[in-house]
Amino acid sequence: MVKMDALDYVDTATEKYDRILLDAPCSSDGRINLSDERTYKWFSEAKSIAKAQLQLKMLEAASQLLSPTGRIVYSTCSLTRGENEKVINAFLRKHPEFKTLPSPIEGDFILSEYPEISVSRWHPTQLQEGFFMAVLIKN
Repeated sequence: MVKMDALDYVDTATEKYDRILLDAPCSSDGRINLSDERTYKWFSEAKSIAKAQLQLKMLEAASQLLSPTGRIVYSTCSLTRGENEKVINAFLRKHPEFKTLPSPIEGDFILSEYPEISVSRWHPTQLQEGFFMAVLIKN
């Protein structure tokens, strides 16, 4: 098991991995509690756009480290489409050798803006932050 920044590791890696968990840094809007104004500081549109660009770079790096039959689980604690579905969709457009699998756990809802991809999303509750997940494999 290796735990490190994929952007740092991709240039020095000598092996491929069957499973990669990419828990990408995000804008943290899944932590916002509408009844607590102090939590609003965690999100800004500029931060979300910057994080989406970083997330796509990290997903690219992770894909280079994946074995031919491997899987990437991409997750964020964000609920924005820009950091989630749009990142996955942009990656899949560039990498037709990948596809998404249905989530092994059912989310609160599955969005249909991109019907060709399978993703899950969970709303925040008193017990958990909101988060997003997609499972990618090579075709």
